[in-house]
Amino acid sequence: MVIGARQVGKTFTLQEFCANEYGSHTMVNLFERGDIVELYETEKMAQGRFEQLLLLLNINPNNTDHILFVDEVQESEVFISDLKYINEKHPNFNIVTAGSLLGVKLKRFNRHFPVGQVSFLRVYPMTFDEFLIALDASRYVDLIVDSFVNDKPIAGVIHEQLIRYYREYLCVGGMPESVLRFIENGTTLVGFERNILDDIVLAYKNDMNKYVSTDAEALKIASTYDSLPGQMSNVARKFMYNKIQKSARKRTYEIAIDWLIAAQMVAPCFLVSKPDSPLNRYRDTDSFKLYISDIGLLANASRYSLANIVTGKLGEKGGILAESYVAQELVAGGIPLYYWMSKGTAEIDFLLETDDGVIPVEVKAGDNVRSKSLVTYCNKYNPCYAIRVSSKNFGYQNMIKSVPLYAAFCLRDYKVK
Repeated sequence: MVIGARQVGKTFTLQEFCANEYGSHTMVNLFERGDIVELYETEKMAQGRFEQLLLLLNINPNNTDHILFVDEVQESEVFISDLKYINEKHPNFNIVTAGSLLGVKLKRFNRHFPVGQVSFLRVYPMTFDEFLIALDASRYVDLIVDSFVNDKPIAGVIHEQLIRYYREYLCVGGMPESVLRFIENGTTLVGFERNILDDIVLAYKNDMNKYVSTDAEALKIASTYDSLPGQMSNVARKFMYNKIQKSARKRTYEIAIDWLIAAQMVAPCFLVSKPDSPLNRYRDTDSFKLYISDIGLLANASRYSLANIVTGKLGEKGGILAESYVAQELVAGGIPLYYWMSKGTAEIDFLLETDDGVIPVEVKAGDNVRSKSLVTYCNKYNPCYAIRVSSKNFGYQNMIKSVPLYAAFCLRDYKVK
């Protein structure tokens, strides 16, 4: 069961998988196959439903080189529930499923979910290393990984080129359609039209009317999402309900936030009272940030100038993008997001729970890496080492591992094995 936000490439990827890995395949979209949805609403027994499905689709259940791909599977809760029967009674029958807002649907599932019978795969926007591969620059990926592992600086001219790629990624983001448009534009931002990003957000908002109780709930979801670019510059360094509207309260908007998280449109990052394992034990559920799932969507929603992004002339706003970008890379690696703040002004952007203990990660947009926050944290908690992500080259000095922004994807391996 593949879960992910709209337009991250779930359907395309599964179509390619089915075509390349099996001798034959059948694809059905439950948005378009009302007869199948109706079948699962009327037939009483799972066995009878499955037999009728095979007849409708002309599938031989004993053909182990055939696979069924059911898209928009959230349209039938009964079908999802019946995956338990299919797996138990027909273990050699191959099936993959996906759907828009599937995460939201599963959060509000009213039937028995086939626990233990379904494997989940979460799909995210393209990460920076995937962006390089798409741009036919995959030769840099192994170089970056090697330099990350060995703390070995990359040649200056290549380092500058990779910083350029990173800044272009901030503009384009990782939504496949946006990346494709960038490539078709000659991998140049001159004349690059960002309206595809507007269209994606519009599609998101159209989805907000699905799986909600009322129109008012959909409006709250949209208002919460629209507040996120401004939330990132909050002095309090946490999500504030009154940034949605002055009278907003947690009890009014917590369902909207839960919806956005389930839809994988945002990722939460929780404040911890103590940077110790397990971090989840020390998280403050009332103090959190919400990161938009794709850095290109954030840059576009914030209306940052493409020219200023590429030239690194965003000032404080550049730090907001850099922090959000690192969050996106960590989320794609399945790493929960946590941050730390002292009672004063010190703040650590991210905490990684690793085999070496909890490792602080500080993010800087430029090469001015002086920071009282990291010094304060290290003096208080004595981590094995710290990680600083910035525009500086690779290196290791004074127990601080320097990681260039373009190598943030390497942090995805920094978790308990």
